[in-house]
Amino acid sequence: MPPDDIIKTLESWDAKSLVAMAQEDESILATLIHLLDEDRFQLRVLALLEELLPSRTNREIYKKLFPRLLLLLTKDRKTAVKAARVMKVLLTQEPPTKGDLRTLLKIMLDTPVGQNDPRWLELADVADKLPLMDYRDVENVVLALMESDNPSLKLVGLKFAKSMSGIRAEDIIKELSYLMTSENPLIVDRALDFVLEILTSPIPLRMEDIVRYLYSLLKALTESAPDAIMTSKARKVFSALVKSAQRYYSLRPTEARESARRLRKEGLEYEAIFIEELVGQPHTPVPYGKETLKMLAEDTSDLPDFLKG
Repeated sequence: MPPDDIIKTLESWDAKSLVAMAQEDESILATLIHLLDEDRFQLRVLALLEELLPSRTNREIYKKLFPRLLLLLTKDRKTAVKAARVMKVLLTQEPPTKGDLRTLLKIMLDTPVGQNDPRWLELADVADKLPLMDYRDVENVVLALMESDNPSLKLVGLKFAKSMSGIRAEDIIKELSYLMTSENPLIVDRALDFVLEILTSPIPLRMEDIVRYLYSLLKALTESAPDAIMTSKARKVFSALVKSAQRYYSLRPTEARESARRLRKEGLEYEAIFIEELVGQPHTPVPYGKETLKMLAEDTSDLPDFLKG
């Protein structure tokens, strides 16, 4: 099909015909990729590519498309989000070289976007879909992403960080806890998914760190999440944390006592008592001030069991 005919079909937005023809003729797909260089066609071509790539991607397509998508990721929000979706499909089908991955992460780090810009969220799950690789060449960029003030970039960094042996597990959990306090419900939702992922996969994390940084945040979300769906998810994740901690500490009573002692020393009384109750250890509540004692005397209906009585 001549390029001019492809352009006419694109202008008339006969998407179904273009998809069908491109599935049979790779030259049409190549022409569509080249048309990404023209602003007027970018959104339509990106929509077509998102549908075509799962069945048509190969290394030659990757080489033509990857650099163009990198450029589009820095464009206006609407174009960038669509480009990110196509990039996600492309990398799932054809994993990037370490050099390309580093370039992609650097562009994400260096492109100024708003706190609620969703383009990077589209790429957060790419880390889960890539084959195992040596990440040493990109570790410094991942650390910078993980420590970013932008919650979407932080989530991307955390997704890659969990596969890197050189990044401390405690730092991953600590940075993840910041996402749990985001004012963006979508970020909190993705953070809950991530917590559930690490609780149900063989990632070498210290249970004490999970309790230290996530217990109270998750408990709060089970009672004060912004909607019923998120409340339900928070309860599911909190339940997974309780079960994981119970399995872990029931086999390690000495470590449970030491963990509780360290947490109490840090002022994390709820977390310490949580661990002690899991393994049936006696505990003594801390002394309370006059106002707290007055509150306890007036109404204990909403208090945890260890503060009642």
